[in-house]
Amino acid sequence: MARANIVTLLSLDRYARIMGISPPHFNGAAGSTVFPMTPACADIWYQYSWQKGDRVSREDLALAIDNAEYDIARQLGYYPAQKWIVNEMHQYKRHHRRSAIDSGVNVR
Repeated sequence: MARANIVTLLSLDRYARIMGISPPHFNGAAGSTVFPMTPACADIWYQYSWQKGDRVSREDLALAIDNAEYDIARQLGYYPAQKWIVNEMHQYKRHHRRSAIDSGVNVR
């Protein structure tokens, strides 16, 4: 299972499946007998871009997906899937009759 430090709504493994990328090579696995390199997929994906400077890493891909998801959420006004947002604030309407909520004692 592919991982990144940036949490995205679209998992990296699902992205690889949609794009037709070999799952073992996308997750950085390669071997001569189990996961041989083929001409169709001759390169593995690295976790960070500093590991191979001329390639897109899984961290870079997760950042691009996260930016796209943010742009979509900004246009829609909400995220298309469940997302935990830290320090999110919502204003709830107050009841028209305060005594229905508390003991009716004015503490002011």
